[in-house]
Amino acid sequence: VEPMYVSPAGPVTPLDSLYGMRSLLKDNSFMAHRMGFTAELLTGELKKAGFKNAHCVRSVSAVELFCIASVKDLTSDKLLELLNLHLKSRMREGDSIRTET
Repeated sequence: VEPMYVSPAGPVTPLDSLYGMRSLLKDNSFMAHRMGFTAELLTGELKKAGFKNAHCVRSVSAVELFCIASVKDLTSDKLLELLNLHLKSRMREGDSIRTET
């Protein structure tokens, strides 16, 4: 399986993203991923849990999903603005995000 990218722990394949880094799981089974979310599934679950609005973005370079939700009735634009403020501190040069919802 071709790696998606190389992390400090080594190459990361799609299987590693879904189930956890196979090289680390042998001695650390507690690190296995037990669940994965799509933006649609996660925003749906957040809304079922009582959040008025939820918004997700995906980091294209790091294959990560970030979501923000509010119990107040905030617009998607406001949620995206708040999420960008949070992500700004962890994004590296060249990183980009793609709106998922």
